[in-house]
Amino acid sequence: MGKGSIGFSSRCSGRMRRSDFWNRILALNVLFGIADRALGVYYSSEMETAVKAVEAKYGWSEQGLPPEMSDAQSLAYIQETLSASYGYLLPMVGWLLLTAVLYGWITGPWYVRRLHDIGMTGKWFILWVLAQILYLGLLMLAPIVPYSTELGGAGVVLVQIFLLCCGLIDSQYAANRYGESPKYGRFKKAQVLPPLPQ
Repeated sequence: MGKGSIGFSSRCSGRMRRSDFWNRILALNVLFGIADRALGVYYSSEMETAVKAVEAKYGWSEQGLPPEMSDAQSLAYIQETLSASYGYLLPMVGWLLLTAVLYGWITGPWYVRRLHDIGMTGKWFILWVLAQILYLGLLMLAPIVPYSTELGGAGVVLVQIFLLCCGLIDSQYAANRYGESPKYGRFKKAQVLPPLPQ
């Protein structure tokens, strides 16, 4: 491997056939899914435990806070509950952003090489990046921006459409400016047998 082999642009040259693309995407999704699930379960349970401890401290019940509680105590309860929640929400958000960047850095060259394989420029990958930013940005703003979850869903749909376009369109048979076809190139180099005598 050369010095630039781990760089993003150096991994974007050439073409990739559909089977290689799907194998890599599915394997990576399984790994990221397991990690996300494990951390999500851990942080959710820890956050729930912390919030329940605050609720027990202030006497929270199904009816809400005790009626004899003063405004200052109610405010302190809200502050402690938010502190307990955000103490675990912020690492979860950080993990989400980190995985999004890492996932894009790993899969980006695969998408670009698939685009090359169907005869398109890798610049179309910018659409995938914008859709991810739309989804993640609106997900972060969900508590304060109305309809952000629904609009973020549009980003998810765009990402899935892009995935299907890259993963379902067949390779160009002929060589293109990005190289020989990884799928059909071997057939073009095979020796053509003469027809059988009549």
